[in-house]
Amino acid sequence: MAKKYEYERVTFSYNGRRYEAYGKTMKEAIAKAERKKIALENGETGLSSGMTVKRWALEWLDTYKAHSVGEAQLRSYLYHINGVIVPAIGTKKLKDVKDVDLQKILNSRVGKSKSDLSKLRMTMRAMFKRARISRLIPYDPAEDLALPSTKAGTRRSITPAEREFILKLAETHHAGLWVKTMLLCGLGLLH
Repeated sequence: MAKKYEYERVTFSYNGRRYEAYGKTMKEAIAKAERKKIALENGETGLSSGMTVKRWALEWLDTYKAHSVGEAQLRSYLYHINGVIVPAIGTKKLKDVKDVDLQKILNSRVGKSKSDLSKLRMTMRAMFKRARISRLIPYDPAEDLALPSTKAGTRRSITPAEREFILKLAETHHAGLWVKTMLLCGLGLLH
């Protein structure tokens, strides 16, 4: 005969929503309910304004971007999230982020290219706009961020000596034919 299991159930409310916790004893159920409530307050479970910026950024990326953008764009988002945003404010609660925090991140990157700063600002704007639309935060702190002064990207033509070296190297390199095609047709970076 199968053994019948009986569990104790405890319910509680958090932010207007009901939650349940179960245990073999009432003491165990209450302890689980307390742990669940603390996790909710710390933003460790569920979607709430109390979740960390790191957790929201990864949730946003997975939910809204991973299946709708190309691989290069996804890499760009990951670079800016893991390399810039999370180290600066990743442990902060989503609801506690202010526009000054985000502007300081942008300002700390002075000297980077305009393209890099624009992509960083675009990432922050998209993340926080979606958080506001999802009603996780009351206002969008990334809405009116200003780009700091940046380096204008410049390119130069290769010198005759560089051209000669590239053609010589292309004779023995495994991608030599491709390099010669790029160089001689004026395509890409080698013109």
